[in-house]
Amino acid sequence: MAEAAAKIQVLQERLVLASERYREQNKLNEFIVCLIAVGAGMAACDGVLHEDDMSNLQEFVLGMSVFALPPAVENAIQQLLAKPPTFDEAMLYADRLGSDIWPVIDAILLNVSETQGEATEQGKVFLTKWADYKDAHRQGEMV
Repeated sequence: MAEAAAKIQVLQERLVLASERYREQNKLNEFIVCLIAVGAGMAACDGVLHEDDMSNLQEFVLGMSVFALPPAVENAIQQLLAKPPTFDEAMLYADRLGSDIWPVIDAILLNVSETQGEATEQGKVFLTKWADYKDAHRQGEMV
């Protein structure tokens, strides 16, 4: 009985560690997909997602990790690039991760806007909506 209990204890500890690794990996996957969603949304807000926008966005977000992405993340990224989200759809991704990632999203949007050269009217609207989104959610956190 003691031996069986010890084996069960070891198994439970391994399950806890595996579960924690899964949560951490899932959070990373959500983070990457969120950044691609927001960046693709802005890059395509004028109706066109150019090849250089896509490659720059992927390079900026993924760096060299692009070669080691799990298939589910790669598929999600390809779907987002094939059909970029609207601003509201992109914010659904941002909502999942919370305000801690806002500085990273700011960096993504700055990178995308610099890649496109002079900001289009749609790009300016996207950035204004992003600023309004942050203000509204900051207000909600203070209440």
